[in-house]
Amino acid sequence: MCRQERRSSGWTLEIKPDQALLASAETKYPVYIDPSVAWGERQNWSWVYRTWENNSYWNTKEDVRVGFENKTNGLSRAFFQLDTSAVRGAQVSKATFRIKETWSWSCTPKPVELWSTHGISPATTWKEQPGRRNWLDTVNAAKGRPDCAAGNLEFNATAAAQEAASNGWSSMTVGLYASNEGDEYHWKRFDPKTVTLEIEYNNPPDTPSDPGSSPWVPCDQGGSIGNTTIGLHATISDRDSGNLNTEFQIFKDGQSAPALSQSIPANNGRVATWNVPDASLPNGSYSWKARTTDQDGAQSAWSQACKFSVDRNRPAEAPKITSTVFPDGRNGWPAGTGKARTAGDFVLSANGVPDVTWYGYYTDWDPEVKSTTVAAGASFTAKLTPPGAGPHFVYAFSQDAAGNRSDTTVYQFYAARTEAADGPHDLNGDGLRDIWSSDLFGSLLTYTGQGNAKFSATVGSAKSFTGSQVATLGDWNGDGYNDMLSLEQRTGADRKTLWIYKNKDGQGTVGNPTELKARDTGGVGYWSEADQIIAPGNLDGNELPDILVKRKNQLWAYFNTFNGILPTPVLVGGTDWDKYTVIAPGDLNGDKVPDLWLRDNATGDVLRTYGKKSLDPNQAVDLATWGTQTRTKVGSGMSQAAYPQAGSSGDLNGDGVPDLWARQADNTMVGRPGQLAADGKSVSSFGSQFEIDGVPGARIPSGTTLTSGQEFSSGNAKLRMQADGNLVMLSKGDKQLWATGTGGNPGATARMQSDGSFVVVTADARKTLWSSNTKTPSAYAVLQPRGVLVLYGPSGQSLWTSGTQSRPDYNGDGYTDVAARDVNGDLWIYSGTGGTGTGTLGSRYFVGNGFWRDYWTNIYTADLNNDGHTDLVVRTQVGELYLFPGTGRGGAEPFGNRTLIGTGWNMYADLGFGDMNGDGRTDLIARGGDGNLWVYPHTGGIGTETLGSRVFVADGWWTDHWKNIRFADLSNDQKVDIVGQTVDGNLHLYANTSNGEGAISFGPRTFLGDGWWPGIWNPYPTDLNSDGRPEYTGVTSNGELFDFLDTGRTLVGTGWNGYDLAL
Repeated sequence: MCRQERRSSGWTLEIKPDQALLASAETKYPVYIDPSVAWGERQNWSWVYRTWENNSYWNTKEDVRVGFENKTNGLSRAFFQLDTSAVRGAQVSKATFRIKETWSWSCTPKPVELWSTHGISPATTWKEQPGRRNWLDTVNAAKGRPDCAAGNLEFNATAAAQEAASNGWSSMTVGLYASNEGDEYHWKRFDPKTVTLEIEYNNPPDTPSDPGSSPWVPCDQGGSIGNTTIGLHATISDRDSGNLNTEFQIFKDGQSAPALSQSIPANNGRVATWNVPDASLPNGSYSWKARTTDQDGAQSAWSQACKFSVDRNRPAEAPKITSTVFPDGRNGWPAGTGKARTAGDFVLSANGVPDVTWYGYYTDWDPEVKSTTVAAGASFTAKLTPPGAGPHFVYAFSQDAAGNRSDTTVYQFYAARTEAADGPHDLNGDGLRDIWSSDLFGSLLTYTGQGNAKFSATVGSAKSFTGSQVATLGDWNGDGYNDMLSLEQRTGADRKTLWIYKNKDGQGTVGNPTELKARDTGGVGYWSEADQIIAPGNLDGNELPDILVKRKNQLWAYFNTFNGILPTPVLVGGTDWDKYTVIAPGDLNGDKVPDLWLRDNATGDVLRTYGKKSLDPNQAVDLATWGTQTRTKVGSGMSQAAYPQAGSSGDLNGDGVPDLWARQADNTMVGRPGQLAADGKSVSSFGSQFEIDGVPGARIPSGTTLTSGQEFSSGNAKLRMQADGNLVMLSKGDKQLWATGTGGNPGATARMQSDGSFVVVTADARKTLWSSNTKTPSAYAVLQPRGVLVLYGPSGQSLWTSGTQSRPDYNGDGYTDVAARDVNGDLWIYSGTGGTGTGTLGSRYFVGNGFWRDYWTNIYTADLNNDGHTDLVVRTQVGELYLFPGTGRGGAEPFGNRTLIGTGWNMYADLGFGDMNGDGRTDLIARGGDGNLWVYPHTGGIGTETLGSRVFVADGWWTDHWKNIRFADLSNDQKVDIVGQTVDGNLHLYANTSNGEGAISFGPRTFLGDGWWPGIWNPYPTDLNSDGRPEYTGVTSNGELFDFLDTGRTLVGTGWNGYDLAL
C-alpha cells in the first residue's frame, strides 16, 4: 500500500501514484489501485412539503428543503435515488454520501440525519412519501450564510451501500431529515445537482470457470488418466483484477477432507494450472475443485467439482497381429502369400490384456498412425493393402482406458509380385493412363484416370514441390511401378538437381527421393542449368526409361543404364528449343517411333514433329530428326501465360489417340483430345477441351498441420491458426471472413486428417474442438484465393465449404460483387473494389442476355454446389429451378452450363439460400403463400438430386405482413439468419440457433430498425464493403443504393431502380 498524490484543476482530478514505487526494481507489475472506487450517480430526487401535501417535486430544478420553517409552517424532507449497479455483489469498505448545503437558518450548527428509505417515483408527495428504513448517519453543520459559506456535507452511507451491493440492487434510496422537525433552526436547503455517492469497494473474485484437466477427461463424468503428470486448471477472473491466488483441493473418493491442496499465484483473465506431482496421485479415483482469493482476503465460491481416476499401470503385453492372407513371414517367404495391391485382413488382438480399449497401427509404406477404439479386451480387424512385392511390416501398439501405452508389436510378412509391370503412365495398376502434376502452389497432385477423360484427384505427397518440374514415364527402381522425376533447385543451392521419387505404394503417392547422377561434369549433369526435363520412355531399346533435358536452346538425351549412372548425353538436332515446351505423347503417326509436340510458349501454337527410325538398332529414334523434320501446326491458343504447364500421358479418353493436358493460370487442369487426320493414322488436331480438374486454389494435403501462429496461403487468402486456438480465414488486409469459433484453447492445432475431415483439436490432441465432419477417405481441402475453404471428395465433388452466402464474388478476387438484371433481360456484374461509398463498386461487365423478367421470374445468388464459387440460381415462370454454376473466372465466362435442380417451385412466394443446419452445405429456404417456412437440406448431390425432402421450420410468415425476407449470416456463426421487413417498415432479425446436428431452430426476434417502408426501401443484408462481416444495404424507390456501416449510412450509387439485384 502506498500513498498517492492527488491534484485537481478545474474539472480534472489527477491521481499520481508514487513514482519511486513505480520505478523500483522490486515492484512487480501489473500494479493496481486498491481499493476500487465507484461513483454512484444520482438518478432521481424529490422533496416533499407538508404545506402542499399533494404536490410532487420530482427532479425539481430548485434546491430541495429539509426541516421546519415557520413562515409557511411547512415541514420538508428530501430523497435521492442513487446508482449502485457498479457494486452489485461487491464488499463495500466505505461509502460517502456528499451534498452541498446552500442555506441554513443560522450559522449555529444543527444536526441533519441520513436514512435509508424505500423507493421514490414521480408520484412521491408528502402524502405518498417513502418510509424510513435504517438510520445511517447524522452530521451537525450550518452552511450557506454570509458568515458560514455554502459547502459540502458528508454522510457515512456504508451500511446502505453494502445492503444494495449484497442484494444486487441497481440503485438505493436515501432521505435527509432534520433531527428536530419542530425547530426552525434545523431548516436547511441543499443543491440536488451536487449529490454524489462515493463508494470504496472490493469485488470478490468470480467463481473459477471452465475447470479441466490435462490430459483431458470430462469434468462431470470423469475418466481414467494414465501414467503421466496431471495438470488441473481453471480460468480465473476478478472484476477488480489485483493480486490473486487460486487454491486447488483434491479429494479421494469417499473422503471429505482434502488429500492434497495447493495455492498458486493467478492472473486475472488467465488460466491457473497446478501440475500435481506424480507421487502425490497414486492409482485411485479423485475429485477436485478450486477457488480464488484476492489481496483483500475476499474469496470466490468453489468451482464445480470435477472427477478423474488414475491408472499408472501400462498393458503388460503388446498386441498380437495375425493375417490369413499375408501369413507371418519371420521364418521366410510363406507359400501362398497374397499379392501386392491386394487387400488383406490383419487382426489386432489384446494378447490377454483385459483393459485394452484402443489400438494404434502403421506400416512401412504408410507411417501415419491409424487408430480405433474397441470394447475392453476386444480385437480389431484392419484392412491393409501392401503396395509392392517383397517384405513388409505392420506395427501396432495398444492403450488402456487411461491412455497407458503398450510396447509395439512388429509383424513381418511378404507380398508376392503381380504378373506384369504397369503400363505407360499408369500410376495405380488399373491399366489406365494417369497424370502426376505439381500445381501452381507446389502441391503434387495425382490424377487417376478412368479411361473416359474423367479423373479423380488426390494429393501425391505432403512435400512442397514449389518451383519444381516433374515428369513421369517408366520404372526407375525395378518394382514394376512408374516413378517420378523431379527437377528441383533446393533452398540455398546454386544449381538444379534431378531426383527420382519412388511410386511408394503403387497408387500414385511418392516416397523419399534418390538423387540421379550423371557421368559427365563430375556427376552434375546438364540438368543443373536445365529449363525442362521430359520423360519420353525408352529411346535406346534396352527397356529402361530415358530422359530428355532442355537447356537453353538445346535438347539433350540421356540414355539410362542398368548401373544407374547416366552416360554422356547425346545432342538432339535443332537449335531453337528455348522457344518451346517439349511434350512427349508417344507415337503420333502409327510408325512405332516416338514423336514430339512442341508448344510455342509465346504464340500458343502446338507443333508436331515426327521422329524417324534410327539406323542404329540400339536406338528407337534418330534423335537428329526431331530437330530437322518439318514441323506441322496441330493446335493453337495455348500460350504459356494462359497455360503455365502442358504435357501428355498418352490416350486419356479411351479412343486410342494421344491427348494433351495443360494446367491453366487459375490452377485448374484441362485436356485436349487428339484427333486423327483423314488417313486415320496421324494426329493432326485437337478436339474440344475437357475438364480434368476444375478446382482452383491451393490444396491442403492430408497430414497438413497448423500449429499456433502458422498459416496456409493461397493468393490473397490466408488460413491462420491463432494463438488462442481459433482457426480463422483472412482475406486482403487481414479481414476475417470465417472462423471455427474455437478461441480460448491455447495451443490448439488444425489438421487435415487422412479420413477426410478437417479438424481443430486441443493441445493434447485428446479432444476435437471443431470438425468439418467430411469423413471421406482420399478427400482433400482446397483454399481458394478468394478466401473460401472447400473440402472435396476424390471424385471432385464438393463435400463442405466455409460458405459464401453473405459474400457473392463472381470473379474470385475476394471482393463482394453485385449481379444486376436490367429491363432488357441483360445480366451485368458490378465488381467489388474493397472500398466504401461511391468507390465500393467498379465498372460493370456484361455476362449474358435472355434473362427476361416475364420468363425468368427471379434470380438469386448462392453457392449451391458448394464448390466455393458464387453461382446464380434462377426460377422460371413455370416453376423450373436452374443452377448456373460459378466458375470464379469473371469476364465473359463467370458461369457454366445451366443444370436443372427441380420443377414446381412456383408454388412458393419466396426462395432463399444459405446453410441453415450448420453442415457446411447450402440449403434452400422456401416461403409459401400460407406463411409457412420450409427448408430443403442439401444432400451433397447434383442436379435434381441436389436437395432432400423439405423440413418444416416455422409458420406465421404471411406475405401480407412480412413484405420481404432475406437470409445472411449476421451472427458470424456460419449459419444464415433471417431478416424480415414488415409492412409498417420495421426490420427484425431472427438469429439461427441450430445446433449443427440436423435440427433447425431460431431464437427470438431482435428489432433492427424502423423506417424501412416497403415501396421505398428494398433491403439486402450482405457484405458489400468486403470487410468479412455482412451489413445492411438497401435500394430506395428512386434508385439510390446505400450501405449501412458502423460509421453511418453511405451512398454507393444511384440509378439502381431499373435493375433486379442478386445480393
